[in-house]
Amino acid sequence: MSIRGAEAKLRARIRAYLKKFSTVYQFWPVQTGYGTRTVDLLACVDGVFFAVEVKDEREKPTKLQEDTLAEVDTAKGVSFWCDSWEGFLEQFGLHCRKRGLRLVPRDGAVGKGV
Repeated sequence: MSIRGAEAKLRARIRAYLKKFSTVYQFWPVQTGYGTRTVDLLACVDGVFFAVEVKDEREKPTKLQEDTLAEVDTAKGVSFWCDSWEGFLEQFGLHCRKRGLRLVPRDGAVGKGV
């Protein structure tokens, strides 16, 4: 299954944004059909686990993706899905502020939240 243009662009924008911070580790698994399925983005942000599903603006998460996000919530991680850049920033910023997470730019300046 190939990623459509708008979704691919949104993923690339999120990837580039998160790469700016030294307190963010990100992993974008390539789904091959083997092993456990997961969501698009798995990340550790200042010690907190994040799981994010990125969708085209005309789509919603599948039942399996919703179940995966719910499992992360149950495990006290952060999970959400987004279908726009603004939606990602809103959700990401909300969770970072709520938990007081530090986003340290790779240049070394420290900032709280987004």
